Amino acid sequence: MITTTMECTIERRLLVNYRIQPEFVAALLPRPFRPQLISGLAVGGVCLIRLGGHLRIDVSSRDGRMQLTVAAATAGVLGSELFATLGDAVGFFRRGALGLSPSARTGRLDAVCLHSATWAAQPMIVEHIRSSLFDDTRLFPRGTCSLDSALVMRNLPARWAIHQAPTLVVP
Repeated sequence: MITTTMECTIERRLLVNYRIQPEFVAALLPRPFRPQLISGLAVGGVCLIRLGGHLRIDVSSRDGRMQLTVAAATAGVLGSELFATLGDAVGFFRRGALGLSPSARTGRLDAVCLHSATWAAQPMIVEHIRSSLFDDTRLFPRGTCSLDSALVMRNLPARWAIHQAPTLVVP
């Protein structure tokens, strides 16, 4: 957890977005969270940040349960059903700049907020993607979750600051 603030330049922020039937996302979220909807569809996604290239990414959790592989190339236009324009997509992420992760304290989250004066992005074409979360048909039956779009932000001057996180309701 960041204890005060951190200033840096984000060399690359890759945002890969999925359109998901909201009831399947709601089933995965602890209270008080609910899916964020655009035109009746939930938005799910992955944000990969490189502080300091190449757009082929392979990551996995320490226990191997979560895995993600992405290969993408710059596109001329944004191909998205969720966002009508590139500006709509950038605005969505600017408004959603709060990041949450599990805390070492049970039933709590740690939160940081990304601040930047610049929010320019380029559309990307996803050439290949494999996600252990979004490809899991036990969580998202066929037809309930589909790749929507991808964006890349480059050389983003950034400041991360701690933020008050909501308390989870643990059954």
